[in-house]
Amino acid sequence: MIIAALGIFNACEKSDELIDQSIDEQLLDVTKPDVYSENGYLAFKNIEAVDSIIKMLSRMTTLEIETWEKSMNINTARSEFEQLFSEYEDLSSYEEFLSFKSRNFEKLKFNDSDPEDNSINYPYATIHFLPVLNNKGLVKIGPSLIKYTKENQILVKNGDIDALSNLQENIENNNVIISTTLKSVSVDWNNMVVHDFPEDDPLGRNERWHMVDGVSKRRMINELIFENWRNYLGDTGSNSLWNLGFYVYFQQRCHKKTWTGWNSYTTKYYFDDLKLKVGSDPTVKFDPYTYITSPDRKTGRVQLARYQTSMPYILYQTPSFLSRPNLSISIMTSCQGFDISRAYYIDYIEHSGFSSDPGNLWPSTSTPTYE
Repeated sequence: MIIAALGIFNACEKSDELIDQSIDEQLLDVTKPDVYSENGYLAFKNIEAVDSIIKMLSRMTTLEIETWEKSMNINTARSEFEQLFSEYEDLSSYEEFLSFKSRNFEKLKFNDSDPEDNSINYPYATIHFLPVLNNKGLVKIGPSLIKYTKENQILVKNGDIDALSNLQENIENNNVIISTTLKSVSVDWNNMVVHDFPEDDPLGRNERWHMVDGVSKRRMINELIFENWRNYLGDTGSNSLWNLGFYVYFQQRCHKKTWTGWNSYTTKYYFDDLKLKVGSDPTVKFDPYTYITSPDRKTGRVQLARYQTSMPYILYQTPSFLSRPNLSISIMTSCQGFDISRAYYIDYIEHSGFSSDPGNLWPSTSTPTYE
């Protein structure tokens, strides 16, 4: 198995060209058939085009992203979330928060399992594809229409949006495939969080939400994310063709303590001294001269690895997601609320000998950074 480190995309040289061009040139380049708007969602020629656009968007300012979204005539998940987050930041009491939650329960994800956690998040079961979803969780890749919900991915093989209004019939006709991320459901389980480092809590509490000495109103969670995906390409003869792949991310989220409890907020994130091993690939390390700082973000997110393969399956057979390879990581982490001076190490190891493995230098053409 060959793992592509951050920034290396299979068969998609166009991504680097898109990043190097001015925004106006990018808007001209990203046209049919690579990506276009259809029925209020983005439609992509293939997964390579998706990754190219996500990479392009990660290099843009907020204003440039808004310009691009307007040019595509799309109401994105990002734009809706930003509007709701602005309203959320203006709340001044717990009663106002409860009213906000009631009004927006379908549009946002709330943590009902923790009465002190009043943060908000996107209501979609994906990390990687968030930048290209519309405000209904829809995106089209090749012939297939994909809809993300809070717990599921719904794949419509023929791309007909009307199939979403008649799911049972289309499931029976093998046109719709529902993949769940719910932990309580074992069939086709695709839970994304591999590890959240409770054993590395700086205060020794074995808590997944970390705190540091001297800072009582900030907390941070670090997550190693593994996101599987599959995409239907069409039928040929007696076979169905599919793309299968996965992404590996390191994700940081911070909360601040306010009137309602723990709330989401915008801040800067830091990482340094990264070492990673995926499957049987060699260990790679990234130790910059100084720590890497994110722009102001609600979530700090770094793509670490990507893998993709294409293969035929028996006609009408749905392939399982790829098995997760062993993952090992060590990294220094912090956020602005903690301050870089309080950065600390976390690790998660599934490979024997990883701790003593010096690792190879991360390819200079694809060094990891925040999206």
